[in-house]
Amino acid sequence: MKKIIIILNKLVFVSFNQSIKSQLFLIFIVLLQAFATQAQTQTWWDLKLSASHGEKLALSEITGQEGLLVFFMDPDCPVTQKYGQTIRGFYQSSLSQNISVAAVYPIVNADSAEINSFANSYRYPFPHLIDARLALTKAMGASITPEVFLLSPKGKILYQGAIDNWFYELGRYRRVITRHFLKNALKSYLDGQEIAVKQTEAIGCMIGTGMLQHSGHH
Repeated sequence: MKKIIIILNKLVFVSFNQSIKSQLFLIFIVLLQAFATQAQTQTWWDLKLSASHGEKLALSEITGQEGLLVFFMDPDCPVTQKYGQTIRGFYQSSLSQNISVAAVYPIVNADSAEINSFANSYRYPFPHLIDARLALTKAMGASITPEVFLLSPKGKILYQGAIDNWFYELGRYRRVITRHFLKNALKSYLDGQEIAVKQTEAIGCMIGTGMLQHSGHH
């Protein structure tokens, strides 16, 4: 990257006419932005976190051929608990779609034994990563549990937010779910179509407080 910047920098300031200089400068800026975006993605995509069973894993190491579903969860959050069967269903369906599933626990002083007990209780056989310093959480922009991310095999965020619209305000949920945000995003992505709704507001427990409330960041 440094070599490319040096070469472009020289090209911009050589003795060309002003129009050529302007065009080269625009190319220079575009390339800088592209490199900056890639570097920012790689920072969290390759960030290793301690898994609940002791090893260290990065999201880039566990992604499937078609991508990765990342659920931010908290064993003590009642909304996370209520989505147990739904999350397990997404894991089971993802097996045939070549999409991996992982859980991230944005909990300071997290207890690995507690997380393993939670995972076993809800029959979650996928990786469970502990983000005790909230480094991954902040980098990805998660603020609520449960909150889900659909990622491409290279770590591009394709969808972020609520799993569906089951919960519509604090402590209140519908008898019948009417909007399946994650399911629709997955279908569009796997069908090679544009995802219509790329971001929604997750409702649940605010990360870092344990309080039930809207995220307020969308």
